[in-house]
Amino acid sequence: MGIGNIAPTEKLDIAGNLRVDGNIISTGNISTTGSISSGGDVAVVGTVLAGYERITSAMMSGNSATASCTAGKRIIGGGCSALTVVSENFTNSYPSSDTTWQCRWQDAGGPDRQAYAICARFGP
Repeated sequence: MGIGNIAPTEKLDIAGNLRVDGNIISTGNISTTGSISSGGDVAVVGTVLAGYERITSAMMSGNSATASCTAGKRIIGGGCSALTVVSENFTNSYPSSDTTWQCRWQDAGGPDRQAYAICARFGP
């Protein structure tokens, strides 16, 4: 059935805007080639495929610290920090795998060193 459309390609094919005073309930996928806007909260049940998270490791007292992404996410960046002393013989900061960020210091130092990872989900 076409509304404002003389050649519908779906069971209901509307040319123009649609206003609904109530809920839209779908048991399948909702697809768009444009954008989706909301004037209120958006609740998602399931997996959100966009966005990122920042993971911070526990405080370490050795010469290394590692931060790991949560399941299903990969490293897109990271870094290191030492909270009490600025110059603590920092040596390396790098992704040690697709899911972890590694930081290394020259000496063992105090219990104030951390690694952080910036992680994101890619694809379905």
